[in-house]
Amino acid sequence: MKKRTLAIVAAMVMVMALALAACSRSQLGVETDDAGIHAVAEGTAEGSGTGSITIAPEEGICINHIVDKGSFHVTITNAATDEVVFDGDVEDNIANFIDANGEFDVVITANDAQGKVDIIAYDKAAQAAADASLDDALGQGGVDREDTGL
Repeated sequence: MKKRTLAIVAAMVMVMALALAACSRSQLGVETDDAGIHAVAEGTAEGSGTGSITIAPEEGICINHIVDKGSFHVTITNAATDEVVFDGDVEDNIANFIDANGEFDVVITANDAQGKVDIIAYDKAAQAAADASLDDALGQGGVDREDTGL
């Protein structure tokens, strides 16, 4: 009887430990460094984080996102003018480019999310050159850009 009781207690402790571990895996972390603002959601995270980023005149804002589950809501506001330059959900694996420069406040909210979002600066001239070379490559292959969805 004592062995059976001990086995039941051990099983209950194991179940509680697994439940606690599952809960602790759902988290959102938002960090800011010299490259930008980086959000990582593990499990099916809920919550918000903030940061700020400075974008030089020759740069724009890139929202790079890889979303495995759920979605993230991103709001980017010009700190000087309070103009919202981006306010939307991201729920796929692509990048958004915003032609804006200055100081920006960013709020990233995870909605049952798993994945990551990076808010970084991009070089507008380099991006324009890359876009032009893509058009050339597609044209040489006999493909019209409009047919690709790019």
